[in-house]
Amino acid sequence: MQRNRIIIVVMLLASVLGGAAWAANSMLDRQAQEVLMGPQLTLTPEMEDWLDSIKDEAGAWVKTFGQYRLVVITMGEMPSAGYAVEIVDLDESNGAKWVVDVTFTAPGPDDMVATVITYPYAVMAIKAGDTPIVVRDVSGAEPIELPFTNTK
Repeated sequence: MQRNRIIIVVMLLASVLGGAAWAANSMLDRQAQEVLMGPQLTLTPEMEDWLDSIKDEAGAWVKTFGQYRLVVITMGEMPSAGYAVEIVDLDESNGAKWVVDVTFTAPGPDDMVATVITYPYAVMAIKAGDTPIVVRDVSGAEPIELPFTNTK
């Protein structure tokens, strides 16, 4: 049972990160390696441990690891597959702040999904510094700024 959960979480992470890879490539061109996502982002064991400690709580998280601030947006524990967090845009507003736009999706009432506990999240790394980071949920008609959850 535990092994199945790990496999499903890994598959979900791969699909979320793989889906964001196209956006990451264009963003990386604009930000000149100040941002790492998808295949460009390799998590260290320390980063993975931190991610594992926060993924079951919904929120926006940031923590500095060396030269980068890891930004994680989590949905928390979900009762089935079909949930996702996706980073859809990143903008550095004239150097004043980083704006990370995300969308959240959930399965519809008639969608066939696996009944298994999942922990959907999106992760990226932004070069460490003093530039503020803002995460916005753009799933609805109007963007909603998400407050950062205290780091653990």
